Amino acid sequence: MIRALTIPQVLVAAAALLACESPGLERQLEFDEPISDLHVLLEAGDIELIGTDDPLIRVEVDVSYSGGTPPELETFVDDSLLRVWLSCYDGCWNLDGRVVVHAPRHVRGKLDTGRGGVRIESTTGEIAAETGAGSIRGIDLVSANLTAINERGPVVLSYASRPSAVEVDVERGNIEVELPAGVYDIEAHSYSGSVVLDAVTHDAESREELTLITRDGAVRVVGY
Repeated sequence: MIRALTIPQVLVAAAALLACESPGLERQLEFDEPISDLHVLLEAGDIELIGTDDPLIRVEVDVSYSGGTPPELETFVDDSLLRVWLSCYDGCWNLDGRVVVHAPRHVRGKLDTGRGGVRIESTTGEIAAETGAGSIRGIDLVSANLTAINERGPVVLSYASRPSAVEVDVERGNIEVELPAGVYDIEAHSYSGSVVLDAVTHDAESREELTLITRDGAVRVVGY
């Protein structure tokens, strides 16, 4: 038997359907200015920085939120610095999604998210990455200097060449670094887990420094 819905019932059903659909924000931006530094700051969401041979910088934003006012996206260039900021200043809820930046490999990146992952690929410029909860991953890295701070989650870095200075500080999570075998000045500590050095040797006189500290997790450095 088919039962007809009354007008109030139809309105309630439509409202429930709309409530299930999360609103979103999508943008694709391009910057042709000569940029040497990048700062991405998200209240929440994933950040990806991919190094390319293209001088053009492309920024892809794809985020969702469950209600309230839309999140605010700010992008502006100050001299040779590009800033990309995303936040819920006026009270949007459950912000999530990602910001992907394709930039020249040499660009120095400061990547900071309150909750979400950070992924860095094929970069040569100096990198500073930080998240309050999520993973920090580096792939095919050539960046000589890198700093990673993670309150809750792992840090996994894979280097295509010998770095000059790597500093990783994790409150709760594992640290794993893969890099060319050899001698490094290695300071690796865990307050509640194992520390493994495989095919790498510590020498305090080495100019290449690795400082890897986790308060709750394991540390593993693997040479190849």
